[in-house]
Amino acid sequence: MSLIYQFRRLAFAQVLLGIVAFCLAAQNPGMLLVAGSIGALAWYVTEGPNGRPLPRWVTNIGALAAVAWMLVELFAGEGGQQPVDMVVAMGHFTMWLQILLLYSEKTNREYAQVLVLSVLQMIAASVLSVSMVYGVILAAYCVLALVTVLLFHFKSTSDKVLEHNRAAATEPSKAIRPKPVVGRGHRWHFRFMTVAVGLMCTAVAVAVFVISPRADDTHNPITARDASGRTEAGFSQQVSTRSSPGSRGGREPVLNVRFYMHEMNIGGENRPPWLLRGAALDQYNQVTQAWSRSRSTNAHDFRLSLPSEGVTLVDLPENTPTIEAHVTLRQLGHNVLFTHHLPSFVQSSSLAAVGFNAVDQQLTSEDASGALVYTVAWPVAPQENVVERYREQVGRHASDSEMLRQARDSQLFESFDRDYARGWPVQRGRVTEYTQALLAEHGLSRDPEALHTDDDAAIARVLTDYFREGFTYKLTNPDVPDHQDPVIQFLFDHRSGHCELFASGLAAMARSIGMQARVVTGYVASEYNPVGGYYVVRQRNAHAWVEINTGPGQTWRTFDPTPPADLAEEHRPRAGWRMVLRQLYDHAEFAWIRSVVAFDQRSRQAVMDGIQHTIQGGDEAEGVNWLKEVGEFFRDLPDYWRLDRISWTIAGLIVVAIGICLAYLARLLVLRRQRLVALQLTALPRAKRRGLARRLRFYLTMLDMLERHGYHRPSWQSPFSFAQELAEANPMRFDPVVALTEIFYEIRFGHRELDGDRKRRISAHLKQLEHALVRTRG
Repeated sequence: MSLIYQFRRLAFAQVLLGIVAFCLAAQNPGMLLVAGSIGALAWYVTEGPNGRPLPRWVTNIGALAAVAWMLVELFAGEGGQQPVDMVVAMGHFTMWLQILLLYSEKTNREYAQVLVLSVLQMIAASVLSVSMVYGVILAAYCVLALVTVLLFHFKSTSDKVLEHNRAAATEPSKAIRPKPVVGRGHRWHFRFMTVAVGLMCTAVAVAVFVISPRADDTHNPITARDASGRTEAGFSQQVSTRSSPGSRGGREPVLNVRFYMHEMNIGGENRPPWLLRGAALDQYNQVTQAWSRSRSTNAHDFRLSLPSEGVTLVDLPENTPTIEAHVTLRQLGHNVLFTHHLPSFVQSSSLAAVGFNAVDQQLTSEDASGALVYTVAWPVAPQENVVERYREQVGRHASDSEMLRQARDSQLFESFDRDYARGWPVQRGRVTEYTQALLAEHGLSRDPEALHTDDDAAIARVLTDYFREGFTYKLTNPDVPDHQDPVIQFLFDHRSGHCELFASGLAAMARSIGMQARVVTGYVASEYNPVGGYYVVRQRNAHAWVEINTGPGQTWRTFDPTPPADLAEEHRPRAGWRMVLRQLYDHAEFAWIRSVVAFDQRSRQAVMDGIQHTIQGGDEAEGVNWLKEVGEFFRDLPDYWRLDRISWTIAGLIVVAIGICLAYLARLLVLRRQRLVALQLTALPRAKRRGLARRLRFYLTMLDMLERHGYHRPSWQSPFSFAQELAEANPMRFDPVVALTEIFYEIRFGHRELDGDRKRRISAHLKQLEHALVRTRG
C-alpha cells in the first residue's frame, strides 16, 4: 500500500474519530448515530469501486445549511447557558463541514481544511468533557493525527514534485509519481520518526502540564453543565412534591469520597451509609407545591476567601473527635458542595473562595471548574450553640462584607431565627390535630407557639419512627388531582411514595406544631470501592431527608423518615464479577480525575517534591515500606473484593479463557514465523509478505503433505535442493515436487503472477503427489 493511499485512509479515520469523540463529549448518541453513519458512508461514495465526489454546488449548499443550523442553535439557546450552546453549535458546524469535505473532490487544500476542522472539533470536545474514556480517545486521536500530518507532508511534497515533473515532461501524462523516500526499510524509518516526534511532543506536553497546572482561581463557566443543557440528574436544589422520580436514576458517578478519623480510613462495605447533604430547603410554596431555599436565607450567604491551608468555619473544643472527608466532585452541575451536617473546616486548592451560610450551614463554590477536589471536616457529636458560634467565626473571616454587618446584627438574627423554617401553610389545623393525636399516643404534647421545648428530640424521633413503620416506600409517587396537595394526600390517603414525600411529610408534621424543620437534598454514600478505598456516589444515589432543630444546646439534628431497609435496598450496589470490573474502571477514572482533570498547584507541589526526593536518593526504608505495602495489597486483594463462589468461578473461567486465547495467539505467531521461513519471506517488507504468502500457499500445502508421510525439509536446506534430493531417490513419485518447486521459484524470485495456467498446473501436481504418497503408504 502506498503512503499516499494510506494517508487518505488515515485522514478519513481521523475525521470519524473526531466525530465520535465530540458526540461522546456532548453526550448526544443520536447525533453520533446520524453523523457517524453519514460520515462512514462517504468512503464508499467517494473511494468505492464506482465512487464519485459530489458536485461543488451541492457541497456549497450543504455549507450554507450548516451555517444556518449553527445560527439556529446559537440563538435558540436558553439564557445563562450561552457559553455551552456556543461550543456545541461550533462543534456541530465543524462536524458537518468535515462531512461535506469528505464527500467533495479533495485536493491538498481540502485535506488541510478537513484536518484543521477536525482538530478544532477535538478542542471543543475537550471543553465539554472530563471523562477518562474521552481522555483515552483524545490520546488515540493525537497519535493518529500525528501520523496523518506526517503523511500529509509526504503527500504534499510528492504532489509538488509530480507537478514539476509534468510541467517539464514532453508527455505530461506519462510522468510518474516519485517515491516519498528512497532506500530499504523506509517504512520503518517513517515509523521510527513518528514515534520519536510523538515521544518528544508527549514529553513537552507532560512538562507543560506539570509546570503550569490549573490555576487556583480558575473559573470555567462552560463546564458548569453538560453539553445538552441538563443539570446533574438526581440531585436538585428544589424538591417538587408533585413530580415523581420515575426510576432509580443513572449510574454515572457524581463524586468519590474517602472518610478519615485520626488519619485512618474508616470506610468499608459493612458500615452504615453516609448522608452527604447538599441543599437545605426551608420554604414550601403551596402554589407550586415545591420546597426551595427562601430569599431571606439566601441573604445570609457569605463569601469566604479560601487560602491553601483552608478555613475553620467554627472553633471546636480541644481534642474534639472529628471526621474528615476527601471529596472528588467529578463534574459540577450546580454550585453546591456536598458535606456532612455541621461542617467545621473546609480546604481546597482548586477554589479561591467558598460561599457559606451560618443559618443552614450550606457550602457553595463560587469559582469551580468542571471537576473539583476539596476536604471538609465535622465533629463526630453535635456541638452546643454551634449556630451562634458559626456567626462569630464567619465574622472574623469576612468582616468587611456588608452582608456580614447585617448578619452580626443580633436583632436581625433574633427576628429571623424565630420564623426560620417554621409553620406549615396547607391545612395547618388538620395537620396539627393529626400530629398532636399521634404524640398523645406516646404520652407527649407540644405547644405550637413555643420555639423550643425539652421534648423536641423525643418528638422528632417519634415522628420519624411513625413514617418508617406506617408508610410504604415506592420509587414512584401516587397521582394526585390538581386541586389537592401531594403532602396532604401522602399523610392522610396514599401513605406511600418516594423519599421526597417522606421528608416533606415529616417536615410538615414537625412544623405544624411549631418546630423548626427543613428538607435536605443530597446523596447516600453506600457503594464502597475496596480497590481505591473510597465510596462511589452515583446519580441514582440522590436522597432527601429532614433536619430538625431540637432546641438550645442540642441544635439541628438529622432525621431520615425513609424506612432503612427500603433505603438500603434501593442504594445497594450490584454484586458479582461485573461489579469487580466496574470497581476497577471506576478507580481508573477516579485516578484520572484527581491526577489529570483536577491537577492544581497542590498536586504540582506533590509531584515536584516526589521528583526532588527521587533525585536526592530518597530513603531506603521508605522504599522497603513501599514494596511492603504493594505486597500486602496484592495479598489482601481477595479479602477486599470478597467474591462469592459463583463470582470466583466466573472469574476463573475468564482467566482460563484469556490464557487459552493467549496460547492460541502465541501458537499462531510461531506457525506464521515458520511459514515465512519456509517460504523465504522473512527478509521482505511486511506489505510484500502478505501478497506473496497468499500466492505461495500451495508450496506450504505440498510441505504439509510430505511431512505427514515423514519427509521433512531441514531449515538449512533450500527448496530446490530438497526437491532434487527427493527426485533422485524416487523420480516417479516425487516429480510433482520438482514441478511445484519450479513454480515456487518463478513466483517468489521470478516475479511471475499466479495466473490461471499456473493454478491448473499446481492443482494437477498436488493431486498427482497425493496419489503417489497414498499408493506408497498402501
